[in-house]
Amino acid sequence: MVTKEFTITKTYEITDKEIEDIRDNVFSWMGLRATKAQVIVFLNTIDKPAVFENIKEEIDTVTREMIMDEFAMKLIGKEWPIGADSKEIQNQFEKEFNAAAKTAGYKLDN
Repeated sequence: MVTKEFTITKTYEITDKEIEDIRDNVFSWMGLRATKAQVIVFLNTIDKPAVFENIKEEIDTVTREMIMDEFAMKLIGKEWPIGADSKEIQNQFEKEFNAAAKTAGYKLDN
């Protein structure tokens, strides 16, 4: 038996328009005001091709949620809460997330 593992590398080019869409739609949805540079730094930390494939296709609800989960995991080690989570969980997440975002240099909308 022969087993071979292949790693396929694909390059994704995210346009200035897509970066602006992420900043204006996704980051604002998270309650953050981010600079273009902050969005670029964050995008460079994502190692899941599916996120980039979705960005290239369309920044819709699925893509927004993927980006929000990635950002929250990198910031506080937790995924973004879902609607079925209790208010207590959502409030605790928001408190931790906002504190970490401020510490990381993001401006809060609220």
